[in-house]
Amino acid sequence: MRKRYRDANKAHAKQRAALLAQGVPVWEVYRQLTPIDWGLFAELTCGAKGKRTGKPCALRTIYTNGRCKFHGGLSTGPTTVQGRAKSGRNGVGKAQAIDAATGLE
Repeated sequence: MRKRYRDANKAHAKQRAALLAQGVPVWEVYRQLTPIDWGLFAELTCGAKGKRTGKPCALRTIYTNGRCKFHGGLSTGPTTVQGRAKSGRNGVGKAQAIDAATGLE
């Protein structure tokens, strides 16, 4: 069932991308998408095996990859040299701008 869930999400994303490529406005795209009966997947759980207990995860709030926020789907950070450099620049210069605006040094 997890494979069907992922396939349904992929088909939905592919159809959405095709409509956007045709120039359909974003607000109109969701009206034209083929509806998916998400109720079929209501009982689907994360299912990742716990390290300590060995029991499967029972969370039902899952991402498109079929896992919960604890077992997949969250970012692990930048992986390229450019991405690391960009994230390293975050916040640089903001403290100086605030000090200049408030007159503090």
